[in-house]
Amino acid sequence: MTQQAIADCIGLSRPSVANLISQLIERGYILGKAYILAEQKEDLIICIGAANIDHKLTTMAPMVLETSNPIYKSSSLGGVVRNVAENLGRLELNVALLTCVGGDSAGEEIISQLRDLVQTQKIQKIAGQNTGSYTAVLSNDGQLVCGLADMEICTLMSRDWIASYESYLKKASKLIVDTNVQPDCLEYLIEFSEQNDIDLYILGVSTVKMQRIPPDAVNIYCGIFNLDESQAYFKSMQTAEVLAQEWIQKGLKHVIVTQGTRPVIYANQEAVYKKAIYLSEGVVDVTGAGDSFIAGLIYGISKTDDFIQAIDYALVNSHHTVLSPHSVRHNLNPKQFEKEMEIYKNEQVCSPQ
Repeated sequence: MTQQAIADCIGLSRPSVANLISQLIERGYILGKAYILAEQKEDLIICIGAANIDHKLTTMAPMVLETSNPIYKSSSLGGVVRNVAENLGRLELNVALLTCVGGDSAGEEIISQLRDLVQTQKIQKIAGQNTGSYTAVLSNDGQLVCGLADMEICTLMSRDWIASYESYLKKASKLIVDTNVQPDCLEYLIEFSEQNDIDLYILGVSTVKMQRIPPDAVNIYCGIFNLDESQAYFKSMQTAEVLAQEWIQKGLKHVIVTQGTRPVIYANQEAVYKKAIYLSEGVVDVTGAGDSFIAGLIYGISKTDDFIQAIDYALVNSHHTVLSPHSVRHNLNPKQFEKEMEIYKNEQVCSPQ
């Protein structure tokens, strides 16, 4: 219905209806497109953390240090939780992104490119700040050599900032946060998720930022970290299996520890499991591998409510993402993903034991 048609039905002026609709969009009750009502709590996933502009510098030949290397250069949207949110949006789940961007063209680009995929009305634009950026230096075979991050804007994502969204957070069934937010923001979300019975997923982004997770981290529904991040947190060089158990002993209900091309380790309060990765040939770019793994896991849980089965979804999404030049592959949609899952399952049945 048009705004005028709604106004005629309820006896208000069209400007009054427009104002009411604007307020309802701002509060998250409707999504803004054709006045679609937001889903109920059990369907809403709120992603919290960094949204960046990614710059990729890929060498045209094997890298030689301390000299000039010819490169290809490209730019795209990035940020761990932003990438996860876009993946989930392309998979047609009901997703919202909470983040801070600068009052610049990069911030506006992030919002405009996500608007048709996720709820963006809670993204905060901050005048005088630069939108975060991440520069990945990749070797000619697609492997990451080093990453350079300008994440100053993330210092604004504090306890006070996230607490201002409390009524909105209560609409969610899942909260997904990366460790780009401030330590007191993580503390708030741990407390909030327990008090409101909402599943909280914490995502590692780097070894340095693992110390933002409280030392007495308990009652966290799920943590997803790589081996280096887990070793940094515990200040231990133990294996992924041992560290997964240590995470569970701290009070996490579920934890996944990834370790590159080696098996993924999953642990819960009952057992530790090992899952071989879905090996990829013809890798183009590994930048989005971890983020697509996380999104595949969340999608798999929404389909199966089982972590072991959900890891298969995670592996398949990661596999197909590294074959793409994009951090979030553009051909991702539910129908395509389910086809890829069928191929994967058939390959597993036929593979040697």
